[in-house]
Amino acid sequence: MIASTLSRICHWTTESAAEPRRVSPHESTMPFPDTDDVTWEAECIRRTQGGYPDAFNPLVARYAPRIRAYLYRMLRNREEAEDLTQETFIKAFRALHRFDAERPFKSWLYTIATNTGLNALRGQKRRGTQIALDPELPARPGGSNEQSGGSREKLESAMAALSPRASQLITLHYHEGFSLLEAGRVLGMSEGAAKAALCRARQELRTRMLNEVAE
Repeated sequence: MIASTLSRICHWTTESAAEPRRVSPHESTMPFPDTDDVTWEAECIRRTQGGYPDAFNPLVARYAPRIRAYLYRMLRNREEAEDLTQETFIKAFRALHRFDAERPFKSWLYTIATNTGLNALRGQKRRGTQIALDPELPARPGGSNEQSGGSREKLESAMAALSPRASQLITLHYHEGFSLLEAGRVLGMSEGAAKAALCRARQELRTRMLNEVAE
């Protein structure tokens, strides 16, 4: 839950800060824009870095549902996605002093979420945990609800068979709307490498889906 995330962030801040500053209404209140606003995000970050942790709350409110859905698609487990969403924001909050203002906050946050999710997947493999395909995975924005039947199930099954990075590259580019340059940065790849990897991933996905139809 978002509230739980904020509670844990505030708890960490209170414990770790030598002299926590009181947050005034003028410092903590940030008008929430209707659309993505780089200036608004930069102001939230500036105030948080300046010692007003409540200024981070609007960023959590904006991105938590997106990050939760993203991790849900990666882990295919609702409870684990919720836990890793909280972990992502706590990591982001703690590392905010190292944030590069020249980079979009969204891609920086998704990098943290991706690494957190991939680490969890590696942990599952070490433990031999089987990842069950969840039929209620969120649909792509703008997609038809009618696709939630057989074709969507085949697509999700084929996606689950891809390597984690191939699956995430497809998700970042087509589902989350990242350019190949930014999707590559999230996954630690150059734009050229991301383009080549996406081509291979799409071909593998197409082949797997065709094989499922043939069966």
